[in-house]
This record gives sequence, structure tokens and C-alpha cells, in this order.
Amino acid sequence: MADKKEKEVNVESKEIKNEAKNTFDDVKDTIKNVKFQDDAKATTGFVSQIFKDPLEILKKTASDKKNSNLKHALILVFLWIIAILIVSIGDVAKTRFLPAGTRFMNVFKDLLEPIIGLIAMSAVIYFNQNGAKKSLTTIFTTVTVASIPTILLSVIRILRLFSTSFGYILTPLSLFTSAITLIFIYFAAKDIVGEEENSVFVKKFMVIEFAYFVCYFIFQFVDIYLPLL
Repeated sequence: MADKKEKEVNVESKEIKNEAKNTFDDVKDTIKNVKFQDDAKATTGFVSQIFKDPLEILKKTASDKKNSNLKHALILVFLWIIAILIVSIGDVAKTRFLPAGTRFMNVFKDLLEPIIGLIAMSAVIYFNQNGAKKSLTTIFTTVTVASIPTILLSVIRILRLFSTSFGYILTPLSLFTSAITLIFIYFAAKDIVGEEENSVFVKKFMVIEFAYFVCYFIFQFVDIYLPLL
């Protein structure tokens, strides 16, 4: 019995390593083929499409074995990181009393947050799939697409650096985008997991969100605050 469990753990461990490696290779190969100006324009059109018919776009992304939207996802992640970098540098510039090393670490941790958040949510969904599992690359792409409202909010936050009064509308706007992102993540995860019945999937989605919350809580101990997905 113990041998059987050990074999299952070894198989699962090997599967995780293979998925991680395949995802890394997919991302690396896709980045090499990015033509930023053309692909950025295409991504802008893609973003407008998701607000026209979000459920259909999420469904197609989750079922796309070729991961044709991975390039869009990576450009969105890049946009997210750049937006956070600008805001973070602006905030750090106001805290000159802190040592340079501390300020650098604060910016570095801010940049890690969206990447860790996307990976954590993707991993949690990956382990909650039914039957034939979708690749981690597909899940990462779908989760990133579902996070578009949160990504756009990060871009809008840049305006706060030019006007402090703009900060007053960011709180309600943040609540709104968080709610939309949560809805998008729900349907994205539902398409990935392969559960048709909402009554059944709601319970599984609660498990997914709880697992992500645990990750969120753990990373707080190292002063890293994951995005609310």
C-alpha cells in the first residue's frame, strides 16, 4: 500500500516537473517570436473582444490546444509589470528616507506579485481538473486573459501619480474590477475544469479560491501581496 502511494507521488511529481518545463519552453519560444508593435496592436483588439463576449473568448482560450492566445497573454503580463513598475517607482520616490537597498527590494517585490499570482492560480486550477487535464500553459493563458480587468486597473493607477485627487475613485474602481475579474476567473476555471453544472462547480470553485487565499496569506509573511484573482 505504501509502495503504491509512493509511486503515485512520484508520478505526480514527474508530471508537475514536465508541465512546468513545457510551460517555460512555450513561454520562451513565444517571447522569441513576438513582434511587439504588431502584436501589441493585435492584443488591443483582443482585449476589446473579451468585453464584447467574455464567456466565448474564455471558453475558446481554455479549449485551444495550440495556445494561440499565449502571445496576447504575455503582452498583457508585460503591460501589467510595466504599469506596476511605474507606480512602484513613483511611490518609492516619495520615501527617500528609506535605504536604497530597501527601496529596490520594495520595487522588486511589487513586480513579482502579478507573476506569482498568475502562477499560483494556474497551479491551483491545474490540480482541480476533471478527467483529461489541460496543459499548464493553456491554464496560464486563460487565467491571464480572465485577469484583464485587474491588469487594466494597474494601468489606470498610473494616473494617481499625476493627481492625488484621482486616488479617491480608485477604491470603488478597484472593487468593481476585482468583482469582474472574479466572475471571469469563475467561468475560466469552469471551462478548464470541464464541469458543466454550476451547482457542482461552485463547491470546487470555493476550494480553488480557498487554496489561492492560502497562497495569498503565506506570501504576506514576506511582504508580497498577490493580486485578488
